[in-house]
Amino acid sequence: MSLIDNMNSAAPESDYLFHYTKTSTAVEHILYEKKLRFTPLSKMHDPLEFLDAYHSAYSMEGVDRNKLEKLYTRDLDINEIVRRKFRVACFCKDMELYECHNSGINFNRGWARSRMWSQYAEGHAGICIVFSKKSLLKNITQEVKRKVSEHKTVILNESVKYDNTLMERAEALHISLDGNGLNKSPLEWIKEHSKEYLFKKLVDYKDEQEYRFAIYHESFLSNTYTDICFGDSILAIILGVKFPPAYKVNIEDCIKRIGCECAEMYWHGGKPFLFNYPTSFL
Repeated sequence: MSLIDNMNSAAPESDYLFHYTKTSTAVEHILYEKKLRFTPLSKMHDPLEFLDAYHSAYSMEGVDRNKLEKLYTRDLDINEIVRRKFRVACFCKDMELYECHNSGINFNRGWARSRMWSQYAEGHAGICIVFSKKSLLKNITQEVKRKVSEHKTVILNESVKYDNTLMERAEALHISLDGNGLNKSPLEWIKEHSKEYLFKKLVDYKDEQEYRFAIYHESFLSNTYTDICFGDSILAIILGVKFPPAYKVNIEDCIKRIGCECAEMYWHGGKPFLFNYPTSFL
C-alpha cells in the first residue's frame, strides 16, 4: 500500500505528523530551506501559554523574607525560561478511531481537519506537510546539538493534553518552601513538570490533536525564533482543495529536490479524500 493509500484509510499511523501552513511559507522557507521555525510560547495564541504563570507557595516550617525573595526570583526565572526561551514546533497527529465520532471515515486522520485547513493553511489554499515523527526526532536532536553545546540543552517531544480543570497544573505552580522545593534549579523544576508547562492546552483546542517538539538552550535569546533543519523527515506534501494552480510548478520543483510523494485534497459527499498528484515530471 502506498503512503497516499495508507492516509486515505481510517487506520491511524503513529509515525505520521502533519504541519499545516501557507503556500508561500512552505515554498519559500520550509521546503526550500528544509527548516522548521521553532516559536517561543510567548508568541503562541493560547493564554495558557503566552501569559506568565504565577507560582504560589506553602510551608510547614514557617515563612521568612529570604524564602519569599527566593520564590519571587524563582517565579521570574521559570517564566523567562518557559515563555521566552523554550521554543516549540507544532503538528497534528492522527486520532485513534475510538476517539472519533465518525468511525470508518478518515476524519480522524491528521490531514483531514477542515478547521486546520481553514485556520492555518489559507482557507484550504495552503499546504499540509507530512513528516515522520521518528526521523524528525533524530534530525532535530542532531541539529540542536550541532548548533549549540549539549550543556543545558533540553529536547522534549510528546502529545499535548487538554484540560480545563487545570488541577495538575495548579500542583506544578505550587512550590514548597521547605526541603528541596527551592533548591532545585528553575530548569530542573520545569523538566520535572514539563507536561504542565509545555504540553497542556485548554479543551477548546482539543480537535487539533497536537503533537509538539520543545527545545531549549541557555544561549537562546528571549522571544526570538530558532530555525532547525529537519533533514530527510518529509514523507509527503498535501495540496489544499483550493490550492492555486499557479504555484504547482513550485511544488513540482520542491518534490524533485526532496523526493517525497504529493497528493491533492478532494471532497465528495462531504468527505475528504486524497489523490496522487500527477508525477510524470519525476
